[in-house]
Amino acid sequence: MRARAAVVALVIASAVAACSAPAVPHAAPTAAAGGATPSGVATSPSDAATPDPASTPGAAPVVQPLDRLRISSHAGYVTTNGVAHVVPGTFTTVASFDVPASANGQPAAYVLGVRLVVRVPVEHALSVVGWCDTTRASYDHPHPYGLGQVLMSSQNPVPGNTKQETASRLLYGRALVDVPGQGGHCVIRISPRTEGTGASWLEVVDGKASANPLDLVTRGDLPARVLVGEAGFPQGALVAQSPVSAVVTGALVAHGEVELTACYGKGTYGLCKPTSFGASTVWARLVLQHLDDSGTVCATSFGVQRWISVTPFVHHAKLVLAPLRDPGTADCGDRVRTSIQVQHTSGTAMEIEATGNLKQPLTLSWVDR
Repeated sequence: MRARAAVVALVIASAVAACSAPAVPHAAPTAAAGGATPSGVATSPSDAATPDPASTPGAAPVVQPLDRLRISSHAGYVTTNGVAHVVPGTFTTVASFDVPASANGQPAAYVLGVRLVVRVPVEHALSVVGWCDTTRASYDHPHPYGLGQVLMSSQNPVPGNTKQETASRLLYGRALVDVPGQGGHCVIRISPRTEGTGASWLEVVDGKASANPLDLVTRGDLPARVLVGEAGFPQGALVAQSPVSAVVTGALVAHGEVELTACYGKGTYGLCKPTSFGASTVWARLVLQHLDDSGTVCATSFGVQRWISVTPFVHHAKLVLAPLRDPGTADCGDRVRTSIQVQHTSGTAMEIEATGNLKQPLTLSWVDR
């Protein structure tokens, strides 16, 4: 990462659906493409705000639990002459913490993460914004594009108390940020609004925010949307491939997440065409390759498959992948790159979301050590 005093925004625009089945993450053993079938609901695909002990051992992360908080949510729409218009959001701070100065005074790379569990009585849209910087003027009024990596994630959890609905109300987001050598300050804010013309409320039930230092090796994102599972399109894809790293030795850890949109119904979205009203199922896993001096791949390892079924009511979902640990014992290649393999298995087509209009990588991968 470049050495600079960075304002980095983490944005999660999450629509909270009011009915039916949510996106349900599944865990399955590592298998060849198209092999395994979903095997039950995982308690959590990965805790995006919990530091990974395999990354940067000995480094001190900053973790702040989120207080339970009920926030008034304003009407999301106002109707003028029969036309509905979106009402801009109003943000409330839910986490605010300092990141200490680095030991050598040099800028440091961090993973800024947030995990939210929310409860809503009616259909909602939820925006979550986070960033790190050194000056109060900047973090009170962040530049809309940020400086560095920006993340936007769309997820549709539903209200209620059933196990299925509870699983869907976990919201995750991560971004790779630069913190100046003198340290910085990080803020997480949320803005709930209803998906109608009446006001309501949203309750933060649980969660945490964190800044976790890392030794970044390489990172990648997806520059353009990819569609899988539709006739005439591939059933699988390799996305968010990172550049080949510089020479690296020792143990490594690959990370990643994919932003998914299920195609359904008569409407169109991105690459989606009108289709049946049904769910879409895919699995995804990390891929880590070692390359020799000629640039030829000489060793490949695969992470655990994570399955997800996205219903029409959920529509958007984030799938956080299990870290892929490389012990650094490969007998060939001292350069690496990572990517994410996505395989459609059933149902309607699925769109893999790319870098958004705020320069945010909705689907991203990286390697650290």
